[in-house]
Amino acid sequence: MKKEWLSPRKSILITILFSIGSLYFILQFFGGVNWNFNWQQIKWEYQIWCCFLIIFVWLAKAYRMRVLACGVGVKKDLSLFLQIYLATSFISHVTPFSSGGTPLQVYLLYKNGFSLSKATAITVVDLSINLIVFLILIPVTFFYNARFFTEELLPNLGEKLKLIFYIMLVLVIIFLMGYLYIKYILKNKKVEIYNYIINSKWYRRIRAEWTRFKRSWLILIHKKQYWLYLSFVGTVVYWFTYLALAPLIVWSLNEPVVFWDLMGKQLIYNLAQTVIPTPGGSGGSELVLGYLFHNTLGNKKIVVFVFLWKIYTFYLTLLIGSYYFYKLIKKSRK
Repeated sequence: MKKEWLSPRKSILITILFSIGSLYFILQFFGGVNWNFNWQQIKWEYQIWCCFLIIFVWLAKAYRMRVLACGVGVKKDLSLFLQIYLATSFISHVTPFSSGGTPLQVYLLYKNGFSLSKATAITVVDLSINLIVFLILIPVTFFYNARFFTEELLPNLGEKLKLIFYIMLVLVIIFLMGYLYIKYILKNKKVEIYNYIINSKWYRRIRAEWTRFKRSWLILIHKKQYWLYLSFVGTVVYWFTYLALAPLIVWSLNEPVVFWDLMGKQLIYNLAQTVIPTPGGSGGSELVLGYLFHNTLGNKKIVVFVFLWKIYTFYLTLLIGSYYFYKLIKKSRK
C-alpha cells in the first residue's frame, strides 16, 4: 500500500507549528512583546466563563444539526451531533482553507443512519442558515462599528485592494480562457461528451441523490418549518455566544471594552480565515487577530489575547475533536 504523503498526525504537527510560528512573528511585528507577562493580573473568573461559553457554542452547533435531522424525519441523541461537530472541527483545523469539515459531516451523518440525500440536505441547509445569519450581522456590525471601519480598517486597505483586484483579474482571465476552449475547441465533441456523461452510472446516481435532496429540502420548507425556525434560533444563539468570547477574554485582561465594539473585528477574522491556505488557517489567523485587536490591547497584551483565543477556538477542538474523529471513523469502518 502506498504510504500517505500527509497523514493526520503530520497534519496536526504542521498545524501546531504554523500556529506557534505565527505567535513568534507577532512578537517580532509588534516590537518584541515581553513574554514575562504577569499572569496574576488576569481575572481568572472570566476565563472560567470562557470555558463554559465555548462548550455552549459547541452545543448550539450540535443542536442546529439535531433539529434539522428531526425535520427530515430522523431523531438521534444530541451527543451524536456533538461528536460529529467536534470531529468535523478537527478536520477543518488540519485541512487547507478549513475546507475538510463539510464533506466529513455528510460522510459521518451517512454512516450513522442517514441517507446520503438527507445527510446532504442537513449539511447544506445548516450552512445556508448560518450564512443568512452571518449576512444579517454584517450591516448590524457596520452600524455599531462604523468608526472601526472608517478610521482603522479602510484607510489601510489601499495596497491590499490592488492585490485583490489583480487576483480577481487573473481568475476572470482563466475563466474566459476555459469558456472559449470549451465553446470553440471542444465544439464538435460536445455531443459525445454529453452522451457519455448522461449514460454513466455515476451521473444517474448523482441525479437520484439530487432528487432525494430536493425532496428533503422541500419537506423542511413546506411541511417542517417549525424545525427550520428552531435551527435559525440555534444559529443566532451560536453566533451570540461565539461573539461573546472575545469580550470575555479582553475583560479578563483588565481592558474595558463594549461587547458590540468587537463584533466587526471578529466577523472580519472569520471571513479572512476561510481564504487562508494553511491547515485550519493556522499561522495567518493569528496574524489577522493580532492586526485587528492590536489597537484594542496594545503591545503588552496582544499575544496573550491571541494565545487564549486560540486555546478556546482551536486547540481545544483540535484535541477533543481528534478523539471523536478517530472514534467515529473506526465505528464507521466496522
